[in-house]
Amino acid sequence: MAKNKNTGKVQDLAEQEMLTEEETNAHREHLKRQKKHKKKKRQLIIGLALEVLLLAVVVVGYAAVSYGASLMEKIHRLPTAEQTAISGEVTEYPTIPDMRQTDRDPGQAEESTPKQIVVSDASEDTTAIVTIDPTQEYTNPLPSNHVETLKGYYTYVIFGVDSRRPEDLIKQTQGDVIIIATINKETYEVRLASVYRDFFLEATTDYFCKLTDSYARFGAHETMAALNRNLDLQINEMVCVNWKAVGIVVDMMGGLDIEMTEAEAIAVNDYIVETRDVVGQKDAVGIPMEAGVHHCDGVNTLCYSRIRYNVGNDYARTDRQRKVINLMVQKAKTMSLPQLLRIMDEATNHVYTNINNVDIVQLITKAGALNVSKSSGFPFHYRTWEYVYADDLVENVKELHEFLYNEVDFEPSANVKRIAAQHAAEIQYYSGGN
Repeated sequence: MAKNKNTGKVQDLAEQEMLTEEETNAHREHLKRQKKHKKKKRQLIIGLALEVLLLAVVVVGYAAVSYGASLMEKIHRLPTAEQTAISGEVTEYPTIPDMRQTDRDPGQAEESTPKQIVVSDASEDTTAIVTIDPTQEYTNPLPSNHVETLKGYYTYVIFGVDSRRPEDLIKQTQGDVIIIATINKETYEVRLASVYRDFFLEATTDYFCKLTDSYARFGAHETMAALNRNLDLQINEMVCVNWKAVGIVVDMMGGLDIEMTEAEAIAVNDYIVETRDVVGQKDAVGIPMEAGVHHCDGVNTLCYSRIRYNVGNDYARTDRQRKVINLMVQKAKTMSLPQLLRIMDEATNHVYTNINNVDIVQLITKAGALNVSKSSGFPFHYRTWEYVYADDLVENVKELHEFLYNEVDFEPSANVKRIAAQHAAEIQYYSGGN
């Protein structure tokens, strides 16, 4: 016999009707207390969970801040413009005024007596007596609209040096990689311009040499100042790295996939023995000597970045170096913040910088947004003999500012025009068959 589904409800109602009013009220109070108890218990559980979560955030945050602080303390800092003491030794290099002084009046330079110093190349095989004139302007007065444009960009110079020891990073070593990098602060678009190592540069007062020799003779800060004066730039911050830093970073990223020609692949293997000895990885092996995409570890990547002779010389080498930087940026975009911090921690012994901690953290956290959009060598138009001369330095500087900052109406300073005349004179001399 089928059971009436309403039977249970009728019975419940009948039982409820049999309850006295007092019993009904008591039952209602019991239900209210039970409901409050459940609500209070639920709130207690939620509150406890929030406290545990807050405690975890505090602990993790403290650990992250402590780790970040210890990491920043480990970064080797370059001396300021006024500081000439490096590793406890006082150098004889000239002190360059702070590059941030954009409103200086050339007519207000303090009177001082020029002095002579002896400079040598990295191997100390050749020396020269150089006159340092403290009244010489080391910064070019720049138009106010350009100074305003600079506020929207980070601008750095990256020095990659042929240094076997960390302590030689910023002196007495060849600056083989010189890359000017700009980063748009809104879009994080990156543009890279390599200045050729043999570029004809006024390193200091009327003293011209190759850009790479300026680094060896005067050091990192003074070479940055010279780039500013020769190219109407206003770079204040730099990163100096040696070979090993690149190898460490690439290895911790899991290597890079680099497309090469057959000639490049053969050249990588030619460089393998010396490179692995310098970076202390004697078990490193080469790559197949054929065209194609090769998965390169840190040593192979270094070899690829070093290729110079018979495979495009320094002009093609700078292109390969920027290609490696782009691949590293793309790899960094796939990595987590803890991974990037660990890589930075491992590389600090082989890096010098004067970039402030806030900007370093900002760039690390924005790694995923970085995008290398343009890459080129400088000068864009040149003649080459013993040096690389700009074929019209004024026009090259205009093009450089458009390349780095999208400035289409930049007018080079009188200082750049003066140096341009020296480039033109050298070109005229060599073009005449001398």
